[in-house]
Amino acid sequence: MSVEPWSVALQAAEIHPPAGYSPWWWAVVAACLLGIVAVGWWARRALRAAAGGDDPLQRLREETLTRIDRVADDLTSGELSAAEAAARLSAEVRRFVGTASDGDADYRVLSELRRSAVKDPRLEPMVALVEAVETWAFAPAGAATEPVGPLVEQAREVVRRWS
Repeated sequence: MSVEPWSVALQAAEIHPPAGYSPWWWAVVAACLLGIVAVGWWARRALRAAAGGDDPLQRLREETLTRIDRVADDLTSGELSAAEAAARLSAEVRRFVGTASDGDADYRVLSELRRSAVKDPRLEPMVALVEAVETWAFAPAGAATEPVGPLVEQAREVVRRWS
């Protein structure tokens, strides 16, 4: 008796049917699709931010101007003395310039700031403010009769004009 080769294959197929895929593979596919969607969403958001949707300098400028306004309000209400207000104005402007320029303007003394302003002319308005504050704050008792108001406006201008 002779057996045809195709009949042997047919009998083998009937004996051992092909195995199906596990339903867990659908979970893997779904996880991959969710990952692709998440990466696409993150990339789109990052590209929007890079295109100018969120300017860190502008946000820093707004925060600093808010703090300067708070100093002016505290001075007007009497919560701060004129000397304290002047010192806080100087600190706020130094912190802003130090952060905006990736420098250390908030840690330097006036003579160091003057030397830095020679190298970077953007620092000159801040140096002028710090000079005015120090002249006002360290004047002999009773000699500092000028109001602090002009220092508040000068601090605002330094922050507004920074680029």
